[in-house]
Parts: sequence; structure tokens; C-alpha cells
Amino acid sequence: MYIGGVNSLVWIAIAVAGVAAVAIVVSRVLSKEAQVRRGLARLPTIAVRAVKPGQEAKVEGKVRYHEVPLEAPLSGRRCAFYAVRVEVHTEGKGWMPLILEEKGEDFWIEDDTGKLLVRAAGGKIVAVHDASLHSAALSDKRAVNVDAFLARHGHKRDGANLDEPHKQFRFFEGVLEEGEVVTARGVGVLAGGADAGALELHAPRHGHVLVSEAPGHGASVNLTYKV
Repeated sequence: MYIGGVNSLVWIAIAVAGVAAVAIVVSRVLSKEAQVRRGLARLPTIAVRAVKPGQEAKVEGKVRYHEVPLEAPLSGRRCAFYAVRVEVHTEGKGWMPLILEEKGEDFWIEDDTGKLLVRAAGGKIVAVHDASLHSAALSDKRAVNVDAFLARHGHKRDGANLDEPHKQFRFFEGVLEEGEVVTARGVGVLAGGADAGALELHAPRHGHVLVSEAPGHGASVNLTYKV
């Protein structure tokens, strides 16, 4: 009875730890979203043309690519930013966080008055996870993308390098695509070099460029794949 009790306590502890780990990742994601949206809400939206050099401002407009766009690793969509979250399900632990990857590049925001270049490096960018995938089946061609993504992070679907076989994964992906309406906050800076005179949006001295889908324009979860 005593040994069984200890085993029970161990399994309870493992389950609690698993729930706590998932909660930490979820709280990180939600915390970032909340921070970005709070930061954006603190300034009124102004026209791109009204932004002055040295001014911290918030603008709203459509995403336009600056250079060659990124390719989202799971769906293959062209984008200026992507965020991917992967969770793994194992016996006795439930769904556990495995990978969180985000990548962005500079992009233009364009409204009816003009456009400015958003310097994305070090920015806090939020994209709705509008694509979800589940490893319950292997029929979808996107399994190739999924396997490549997992391999890049040192994982496999067959469980060779995790504690338990027969794992299930679920994947969530969000992107900022060309033409999508976003809101951004940063400091106006005049560019030099070949783009001399063009207006850019940079991070403030003690902060970040903030970017999110504009209110009322966020995507819903509408792409579901099985891999």
C-alpha cells in the first residue's frame, strides 16, 4: 500500500508539472498579446503622413512586403512574420509545450496617405494562430513541412528522441500576410542611404516596435490540416 501510494503521488506530481508547464507557455503567449494590445491602446491612431521624425506614434494600414517575403514553415504561406507553436501529447502527461518559434522581417505599412517601413528586429509582433494541424493522420502533403520543422528543432514524429513512443503532435501557426490590416507603434525615423528621406518606424529607446492585427481585422481559425 505504501509503495502504491508513493507511485500515486509521483504520477500526480508528474501530471501537475505537465499542467504547470503548459500553463507557463500559454501564459507567456497570452501575456505577450496582452502587453502588445495594451501598448497599442495607449496612443491614438494617426495617418502615416502625419508621423514626424522623433515622434512615437501609432499607425494602421495594410502590410506590403519590403523584400523577399518569408515562407511560413507549416502552411508554406508567404508572409512578413510567422509564429508557430507545437505541443506534444504523451501518456500520463497530456499536452506538453515543445516548440515556440517566431520570425519576422521588415515590412511596409501603407494607408491612404503614404507608407512607412516597420523595422521588425526585436519587435513584439502578434499574429492570430489561424492554421492548426494535428498528427492523427499522415495523408496530408504538409507532413513533409512538419517533419522538416520538427527535425530543425531536433525532434521526430516517431518518438525516437522522446521518452514515449506513439506521440501525437498538434501545431498552431499564425502569419502576417501582404494586404492584411495591422496596427503598429514605434518612433518615426528618417532613413538614410538609398532610402534617404523615407520614413521608418523604429523601436523606442527603452521599448519595442509593437505590431498586431488591427481591431476587427484579425483572422479566425480557418485552416485545419491533419499531418
